[in-house]
Amino acid sequence: MRLLQAREHLRWKPGRLEMSYGALFFVAAAALLWYSYRYASTTILRQQLKWVTRGTILAIAPYTLFYVIPYLMGSLPGPGMKVSVLSLGLLPLTSVMPSSAIALMDVDLIFKRGVVYTLAASRRGGNVFRAGCWRCGTGPHAATQQRSSRADSRRRGDCLAV
Repeated sequence: MRLLQAREHLRWKPGRLEMSYGALFFVAAAALLWYSYRYASTTILRQQLKWVTRGTILAIAPYTLFYVIPYLMGSLPGPGMKVSVLSLGLLPLTSVMPSSAIALMDVDLIFKRGVVYTLAASRRGGNVFRAGCWRCGTGPHAATQQRSSRADSRRRGDCLAV
């Protein structure tokens, strides 16, 4: 039994060393990509590096925080730690996407337009809702306004028709 304990100890230490080197190189690569992104000279290169850098950080951060650090502290991999390894699947995806500069610019443009259209639609919907509340007398200032019961009933009847 003592022989098995020694083997486990010898296997545990190189495994932790390997994890620490892997995490260190992942973080160093992300830092190098971030530096390259900040000082990119052309717009297309900057767009490509934006996708690669952000994808690398999104892939490496959960793996490092939820798997490597607890493993180096001595805990055995549990289900939550094993799920965090799946984030490394983003690395190949973020490497393939920037290879086509035209598609990259289109995706960025579509994303920005989608955000603008969503904000405009929500603003319009808020204005319509606010106007309906004001017309019905159910807005935030409805309690402070004095109205006759006849005008209130007519107004509520109009709101039901809307």
